[in-house]
Amino acid sequence: MLKRLGVLLLVVTLILSFNVCVFAEELIEDKILTEQELLNIIPDTYMDLTDQSAKLSRGAFCAMLVKAAEMELIEFKEDEDLPSDVDRDSWYANQVFTLYKHDILRGIEDGSIYPERPITGIEACSLVGRALGVPEIVSSSSGVNGIHEKHWAYDLLSWLIEDELFDADLKLFENISAEEAAKFLVKAFGKDEDAEAIIQKANELNQDIRAMRLKGQMKIKVNFIQPQEGMEALELKADSFSEISKDLKIYQNTKAQISGLEESITMEQYMDEDYIYMFMQLEQQEPQWVKIKNPVGKVLNEEFLSKQKELLEGYEDPICYKLMGKQKIDGKECYKLIFYYGQKDGTDVLEMLSSMGIQQEELLNQVSDMIEHMSMRGTIYIDAESYEVIKAENTAVLTQNDKNQPDETQIIDSMVMETSFEYYDYDADIKIEIPSDALNAKEINLAESSDSLE
Repeated sequence: MLKRLGVLLLVVTLILSFNVCVFAEELIEDKILTEQELLNIIPDTYMDLTDQSAKLSRGAFCAMLVKAAEMELIEFKEDEDLPSDVDRDSWYANQVFTLYKHDILRGIEDGSIYPERPITGIEACSLVGRALGVPEIVSSSSGVNGIHEKHWAYDLLSWLIEDELFDADLKLFENISAEEAAKFLVKAFGKDEDAEAIIQKANELNQDIRAMRLKGQMKIKVNFIQPQEGMEALELKADSFSEISKDLKIYQNTKAQISGLEESITMEQYMDEDYIYMFMQLEQQEPQWVKIKNPVGKVLNEEFLSKQKELLEGYEDPICYKLMGKQKIDGKECYKLIFYYGQKDGTDVLEMLSSMGIQQEELLNQVSDMIEHMSMRGTIYIDAESYEVIKAENTAVLTQNDKNQPDETQIIDSMVMETSFEYYDYDADIKIEIPSDALNAKEINLAESSDSLE
């Protein structure tokens, strides 16, 4: 299991560290979401929007949310059961059913969802968070003032605050108006034309860059459902330096500290289109080179990279970007952009990786079966003059499906991976030579059956 997760972490690490500018695809023209557009969904016969004291119902908010999130409407059939207290003839019935089927809207034990009850700010935040793919069992580093960390919505709110999507004017424990709901939904789901224009220009100006260096820190935490005594969680903290040559070889040097081990681990690693070569040295053990087939080797193929724009044509980027202004980094004026992505099972990412020619598809599918939820979020700083990425801070959260870990003594609940990298020396004349001992090292096969992957 850990080897399969290792492959997934490798893929996620590459996405977070080497693909911070996303892809050089043509951005799809999107209609700008407006508050009035969302308010127009509510029938005049249902609610008087001119009445400042009128409170928005949960059912009406569901209809606004489905519109804002551009969700495909799921129309219920005559023989399908709606939540017990939803009127089948209500104007919002299909929207409620859509969120209910996606596990965004949840009822209480008797199946009721109270669609006509006024919605509170915290209820609206929970529905928006789930629609965005925000983790629910892992909190961010941002605290939530006024709410105990054991509160059912604490984790969801912490990520909305972390992503700067939470509206400070929204009163969590009070009923909200239609206008307040529309403002919140536009902030969360509205397309940011300025941010997308910056990303597109960065891609266009830098799509031919191959060589660069990056350095930074990485932190991985694995949480267990029933932790064993002495191991509440498995944590790894690492300092990492990487460089990429123009002939698309990668060198990486990482020094890591793993919880429970007194000594640190130093790992030297090379990567080309065919293999990943690792030289691992654990104190009191003999260091050695090993190699594995590179599951993301296509991204180190010049012909593939030159055709990347063509291959990804029509691919709709699932990542949402927001421009947060400008900030100086090492004396350079930079655009500060936040981004977030969430998917129930990481399908979009795995489909994207497949379209990129990722090898070992069977292994990735096994990993995919283990994922219950996958999300990525972070901050990118782009030089306002060169449009090169100067710095990126990212967090990836994976919650695991315990039903697909039946033979494991340690059932993984979730994994959180945080990275912070600085990028420099773009297009430098970097030379990388893979040592002969690495080239001739013993190959480890990760595409074995799950029974032999421990």
